[in-house]
Amino acid sequence: MITKWLMKTGSTSGSPLLLRMGLAQTATGSALSGDLKSAVAAIIEEEAIADAIGGPR
Repeated sequence: MITKWLMKTGSTSGSPLLLRMGLAQTATGSALSGDLKSAVAAIIEEEAIADAIGGPR
């Protein structure tokens, strides 16, 4: 529930911090459920946002 809120709010508000938090939660949840493909995709997207805004990885 929180992950969906973070992703939706981060996307609609344009907040890279919320979007990165949502992607990190998505990656964690996916990894814990065994969906490594989705986990890696979320990590790659989060790192791309970090690179784009000059933030830490």
